Amino acid sequence: MNYNFIYLSLLFVASGLLGIIYYTYLLNKSELKKRIPNRATVESVVLFLIIVVLVWYILHNFTGLIRTSNIIALIIGLLLFETIFLLLLRWFKSNTLNALISFLTTVAVFAMHFSNPTFVTFNAIIILSTLGATALMIRLEFIKTWMVFGLTAIWMPYDYYFVSYILPKFTKITANPVPFFAFPSVTIGDIGLGVGDFVFLALFTFVLFHDFGRKPATIHIILQGSGLLVASYLVSIQNIIVPFLLILSPIFFIIYFSSYLYQKKQREISRLGA
Repeated sequence: MNYNFIYLSLLFVASGLLGIIYYTYLLNKSELKKRIPNRATVESVVLFLIIVVLVWYILHNFTGLIRTSNIIALIIGLLLFETIFLLLLRWFKSNTLNALISFLTTVAVFAMHFSNPTFVTFNAIIILSTLGATALMIRLEFIKTWMVFGLTAIWMPYDYYFVSYILPKFTKITANPVPFFAFPSVTIGDIGLGVGDFVFLALFTFVLFHDFGRKPATIHIILQGSGLLVASYLVSIQNIIVPFLLILSPIFFIIYFSSYLYQKKQREISRLGA
């Protein structure tokens, strides 16, 4: 087996555990609603104007795949900004200060990456950008558990079709990949795992944490890492293309419903004991 698969599996588990830590330090639902007003603010208007200027600049100065890559980089940058901003709410009372620190940190990270592109910074940007928006949606219950189930059911056949038939037509496996935002994936050596898999890992982890607590979420992450190793075996030994969401999703469903049944049983025992 290619040892890079093992390293990627460990990084996948580490990103899930990082998600649990992040979710733990995020403000609770009521506090978030107080700190994030449902109206336009000076900070949001300034950020919107910056986005408009950047989009205009990209559209007027780049074409083709480079334009696409820069647009995706901008979206990922906004998600990274959100991840940092939401976390800082716990320690700083001023939203203006939070927005400023988050913006400067995001700019510094991207400047460091573009001045010396490496997969270390690229992978960190991809992983961190998946945490903020997904955690916020689950924490504020904008996305319900049944919605995650539905989204997963819809996305699984799409992921299978995309990975099996579309992706091979416009990508080529290379021993020396380069970090490129047009194809955002977490990469170690000559293998990579798409950003979508990390988004779903974060969604599944946060749903389990929200509904059942830390333990089921942690068990889920460890099993997902094991599932990735199984997928890597099929790829490296059997030469089978495996859309990882087809492994990621069943593991989540099994852990979720097992946790639900266990919680239901414990409630019945408590009721009988009372």
